[in-house]
Amino acid sequence: MKNLLAVTTIGAIYSIVEAHAASAADLVVHYETKTVSAIEKNIFDEHVSIQELHILSIESLNEVEVKDINTHLRALTSRFAKRAKICLDSEPGDMWDYKIEFEKIVQSKNYLTTIFKEQVVCNGKPSQSKQAMTFAIKGGHVITTRLLFNKIFPSEINLYSVATDDLVRLDHGMFDKLITDSKTVLHNYDDKCESYLRTSAYQVWMSGDELLFFYPEYEQVYSGCQKEYVIRTRK
Repeated sequence: MKNLLAVTTIGAIYSIVEAHAASAADLVVHYETKTVSAIEKNIFDEHVSIQELHILSIESLNEVEVKDINTHLRALTSRFAKRAKICLDSEPGDMWDYKIEFEKIVQSKNYLTTIFKEQVVCNGKPSQSKQAMTFAIKGGHVITTRLLFNKIFPSEINLYSVATDDLVRLDHGMFDKLITDSKTVLHNYDDKCESYLRTSAYQVWMSGDELLFFYPEYEQVYSGCQKEYVIRTRK
């Protein structure tokens, strides 16, 4: 093990725009990222790379609200470090690697989501995922997966279930809508992925004013099917 220096990148003015977003007025966010190799306080490992996001300012949010967002982002970084420690301790001697990379920020009228890409080799087995954390643009508080779905689909509460605090599973009706809308909007659906996607749990975030994005859990045999999918929230 060795102590690796943190590397900091300053994001100038980050205009939140995604290819498939439909928001008319994007906020402006100032941020910085710092890459560290810590798995515990004063314990570092060359196999660990965690990119931490720090928000400097967000248009329309005050300093207290931005500070609250950063508190949650630091807690997320701590969760990543704990996962790396678990991987390190699970099978000593096995090949392992833990990398977290900040990927993007997406926005809708009411929500702002930070998205990280997680790439892991644990017990010699590779996996990858995306970790999304959603905040309310008004107030800056965290919006859980359950609350996000309750707000977007208040009359369809029985068409999904929350697998964990971060993941959601879809009932048949909503899954069929995911297939239809992904074919129409993203043109990325493959029939060979259906059995995997139908039983998967998903990370979820809102982009623009009408697209809810879904990213499935990793299964190595279906790694080619692990991509972003959508459901239109407006007809």
